Amino acid sequence: MPILSTSDCHEMFALYTATRHQRFVAHCVDIFVSRMIDAVPLNIKELLMHTIRHAGSVNDMSVMLPNIFGEGDVITVEGQSWPIYEIIHHSNALNRIAAAIGDNIRVRPHEADENIWLCVEYYPVPLYEYNMEEEPESPVFHNPEDEYADMPPLEV
Repeated sequence: MPILSTSDCHEMFALYTATRHQRFVAHCVDIFVSRMIDAVPLNIKELLMHTIRHAGSVNDMSVMLPNIFGEGDVITVEGQSWPIYEIIHHSNALNRIAAAIGDNIRVRPHEADENIWLCVEYYPVPLYEYNMEEEPESPVFHNPEDEYADMPPLEV
């Protein structure tokens, strides 16, 4: 009689395929992110500064990255393929690209003409935004009676 039952073998195979798929997805995302980071122009700061100077609103402060992938393109690893569209919309790839570029940067997809363009946007944090977990400092008013707790109360 075998030590492992059939259900144990099925459970191990399910875990193997799940982790294998997770590794495959992570590898596809890594390939996409590295290719897109390589596509970021070296003068991205100057391009963003130019758009900020001439932007009419916050929505206009973006720079399009060079087009590398089309809408139907896929990344293939070990015979398995994952569409670029899925990588963009169902992973953290855009956040990783934005983090590699710098703070207050957001990357969003723009689909047109059967191509996927990525827009790099300067997305400033509003000045009024603060950490909601911290209590705002309130002025402290000292009560003179608190200082002399051992003394009897004042008579009127």
